[in-house]
Amino acid sequence: ERGWFFRRAGHSTAQSIMDAGARGCLVTLSGKITGARHRVEKFQQGHIKFCGETALQFMDVGYSVAVKKLGTVGCSVRIMRPGVKLPHEVTIMDRHEAGLPPLEDVSYIIPEEDESADVVEEPAPDAEDVIDSALERMAEIEVGSNQEEE
Repeated sequence: ERGWFFRRAGHSTAQSIMDAGARGCLVTLSGKITGARHRVEKFQQGHIKFCGETALQFMDVGYSVAVKKLGTVGCSVRIMRPGVKLPHEVTIMDRHEAGLPPLEDVSYIIPEEDESADVVEEPAPDAEDVIDSALERMAEIEVGSNQEEE
């Protein structure tokens, strides 16, 4: 209603909310902003939650209406409060910070040497020896089949 252009109003409002210390905000302007048709513009800064129990607990919601010369504009603002600790943010403390007694000396298991290192591989037979033995076996099979036929 001050005569500002809607985009300037949205960005400056979001920036002033963030400067005040909020963790995140969403400014939504909906209505006859410019032109002949209804439109929705959103200005988001920081970290916000949209749904779930965390959105209900940690987000503050406000709504107001601005009556302009062109028509009515609705303005809704969602602010995440400063200093909010979300469920996924976990801090890991030392044992003495948590009030637990210190751990006893921890013994480590030292792996023994592998037995596979002691095994010596036998050298592979030459290719010629393998071919010769295969030919001999084939010859024996042929001789055996010829004797059965007679």
